[in-house]
Amino acid sequence: MPYARLLKSEKLRRGPCDISDELVVPTQAVKQDIVDEGLFPEDRIHVVPYGISESFFEIENRPIEGQVLFVGSCTLVKGIHYLAMAASQIIRDASGRQPHFIAAGGVTDLVRKNPLCSSLQFLGRVPRGRVNKLYENADVLVFPTLSDSFGAVILEAMAAGIPVVASPHCAEIVEHGVSGFVVEPRDTEALARAVSTIINDRALREKMGAAARLRAREYTWEKHGATLTRTLQSIQQRPDAARG
Repeated sequence: MPYARLLKSEKLRRGPCDISDELVVPTQAVKQDIVDEGLFPEDRIHVVPYGISESFFEIENRPIEGQVLFVGSCTLVKGIHYLAMAASQIIRDASGRQPHFIAAGGVTDLVRKNPLCSSLQFLGRVPRGRVNKLYENADVLVFPTLSDSFGAVILEAMAAGIPVVASPHCAEIVEHGVSGFVVEPRDTEALARAVSTIINDRALREKMGAAARLRAREYTWEKHGATLTRTLQSIQQRPDAARG
């Protein structure tokens, strides 16, 4: 589901799309979605990625082999059901150490008690500090969202040195095959293969973790501020900037 479709309700259209002269969005994917939906002129949409706190780079990742982490709301829109199906397949096909799938985030009983999700350990909402602790032992972060504007947890995990498997809806940060894998969230076979590849190939996992941390360095808040400043200055300098 393109993120821009969430903007099509009348309430949201009156907000960012109908009363704005320019839009600033966090990813190229969001920009393209908005353009494809015909919600705003392409030349007035500016991409400024979010940043990451330096504190995430201080996390010492000591991965537990096969510990797979999901962070976010455990809902259909975040692809939790596809993660559950992939997890069941990975556990079923595992020949050695059994993988462990942890989901940290708000979850309803409807999801928690669904037999489809029996392979997931739901922690519910957890404090910020505990999430950081989960990053310390995560082998891989999986984020198969169907719709997202950015996916900050991807950047957090990468800063901690964790490879990421994510959907293309929020995975511009992830370099496919370098710092993780980008797979279609509804393709549970591909999702399972990507996760299995990382947890079973320890040399690849180590290489991807290092690449993920290096990639995250491109998304500091300092760089975000510099990019945002340049963007606002360029808007101000446009000939029609004084339009009413």
